[in-house]
Amino acid sequence: MRGLLKSFVYAFNGIKNAVLTERNFRIHMTAIFFVLYFAALYGLNSMQYAVLYLVLALVPALELVNTAVEKSVDLSTEEHNELAKIAKDSSAAAVLVAAFGAIGVAVALFSDIEKLKVALSAVFSLPHLPILIIAVIFWIYFIFFFGKKR
Repeated sequence: MRGLLKSFVYAFNGIKNAVLTERNFRIHMTAIFFVLYFAALYGLNSMQYAVLYLVLALVPALELVNTAVEKSVDLSTEEHNELAKIAKDSSAAAVLVAAFGAIGVAVALFSDIEKLKVALSAVFSLPHLPILIIAVIFWIYFIFFFGKKR
């Protein structure tokens, strides 16, 4: 049991490190917040939420893998190495492919024009508009000013 708890501590340390040091991870967290907020207003069913949760987990998970690959490559060599570049570029590409897939899922899930109009009108009206403005300010700070400087 103690080893299991340590595994969770190590995993949460990895997430904490990503939040503190990786701007792209914070961008993904911000996008997830706004997508989930909008999804609540849009009114997805449980199966649609299941698909949404899968893609919303996949993108930051791959961002964490990308960070691990980048740090491992940096640890192994300080000089330019074409194989190191390929490894870093490929792990970044995996995140990009997943992000494009997530956009495709979002387009499919939020394609009902009537529901889209209702949800958008809710977002830009009371009481949601002030919440949205405050959230945007918070998330801009979170993305650009939060965490450790590299």
